[in-house]
Amino acid sequence: VFDRHELKLMTSDAEPWQEITSLVRGKYGAPLTYAANWDEVEQVQFFDSLDLIGVDAYYPLSSEGQNPSESDLVSAWQAP
Repeated sequence: VFDRHELKLMTSDAEPWQEITSLVRGKYGAPLTYAANWDEVEQVQFFDSLDLIGVDAYYPLSSEGQNPSESDLVSAWQAP
C-alpha cells in the first residue's frame, strides 16, 4: 500500500525522533516543529520533543478515483 503522507509510517516510533530532535537542538537554536496529517495525529509519539506542532487538514473530499462536481466538493466541506 502506497502512503501519500511523507513520514506517516515513521511517526509512531518515538525514540529515533527524540534522538533527532536532541541532535538538532544541540546545533540550532530555532524552534522545532512538525505538522502531522489529520489521520496521523493520534500515532505521533514525539510531540513532547517539539516546540510547536501542527495538523494538516487534508481531509478527503471525495472517494479516491472519483471526479467530483463542484457541488460535491462544496457539500463535503459543510459541517455535518
